[in-house]
Amino acid sequence: MNLSLRPMADALKQQVDEHGFIDVGDNIEQDLPISKRELYLALAMLKEEGYQVHILRARHLASSEKATMRVLVGPDVTQKDTWINREKIRLADFTQQ
Repeated sequence: MNLSLRPMADALKQQVDEHGFIDVGDNIEQDLPISKRELYLALAMLKEEGYQVHILRARHLASSEKATMRVLVGPDVTQKDTWINREKIRLADFTQQ
């Protein structure tokens, strides 16, 4: 386990525990002080604790292009729950780190 990523994993865990559905999709690492690989490692740490990453695919209404979202959720949240609650998905927030 990479202990230097523990604070990142804990911040993501706290956001899921508070808000339920956290977008951890493409390009999120651009706003983070870590690489994409490190983000994936932090997510892997959370998966070991039972958290899940669900993939949602939907079409943009304006362009009809498909969009893919990666959503971090708690241990007992199903893919169906994530889809039903897709309007509650929040971007991961690391401004307070």
